[in-house]
Amino acid sequence: MYRVCGVVWTYNPDISLLRRTVEAALANVDYLFIVDNGSANREEIKSLLSTYNHTKAIFLPKNLGVTALDLGLRVLSRRCEWILILDDDSIILQPNATAEILDKYYRLPPILRDRIGVVSISDLKSIPITLRLKLERLPRETLIVHYEPLIFSGSIIKAKILHTYTLKINKNLFIDHADTDFFARLLKKGYLITIYTKPLLKHRLGIPLPKPINLLFYKIESTTKPIRLYYTVRNGTYLLIKRNITIIRFLLSIFRYAIPLFLEKPLTTVRVVALGIIHGFTGTLGVWETPLLK
Repeated sequence: MYRVCGVVWTYNPDISLLRRTVEAALANVDYLFIVDNGSANREEIKSLLSTYNHTKAIFLPKNLGVTALDLGLRVLSRRCEWILILDDDSIILQPNATAEILDKYYRLPPILRDRIGVVSISDLKSIPITLRLKLERLPRETLIVHYEPLIFSGSIIKAKILHTYTLKINKNLFIDHADTDFFARLLKKGYLITIYTKPLLKHRLGIPLPKPINLLFYKIESTTKPIRLYYTVRNGTYLLIKRNITIIRFLLSIFRYAIPLFLEKPLTTVRVVALGIIHGFTGTLGVWETPLLK
């Protein structure tokens, strides 16, 4: 039984960036499991991982989205006490960060520890602006309770809740907002989400813009492809109907990508947003491929 395991899910990763992710992860976990989503550069990934101990990788035949992450969680849930989730471009900024964070957790009263299901490593750049402002005002190296879902990357999940409640990721969401839905359901089961206020994670969100877009209190620093915006809109609309996402989080997740895309491809952006809203309302989920989203 490992204390902390890590799962990294990959898809056509930048190998140099993946190397930094893996090395930083191995300085924080006892065992690392990599699930690849049918990457075109899988041989490079295999070559990289062959140089490390305490790692195992499996390679899926094609991109199955969050199915890869769910598989990783299933494999590790009965082998570890805690599971750290990382995207293939997420880097923990110091060795033994998980030990530092969990030390804070184990100092809490048992009645509070039992209610905590997730301890999240904070990243002040990629988290919602409302939470960012909150964290910036709080003392560093503190665990705080957060009553809204977070992103998967950087989350340390208590493994026993995965099989105790058969809590699974909704694979039909494919990618965006799958974390929103997962953590919303975890909160509804009475578990608490906590965040460590010291920024210890570097996470790349989307495709960096050559020049940030400043909108008064909000700075947009990345963009994405139309297909990714579609999933964000569709899944967000679907979760809004199910009351698993707040209207503010829903709108911010759309504006973050829709504004830079609209400046580049206005007609495509409008088409993608409209299609995403329609499919969200009708519950048309799963993988969606069409030339309209290119």
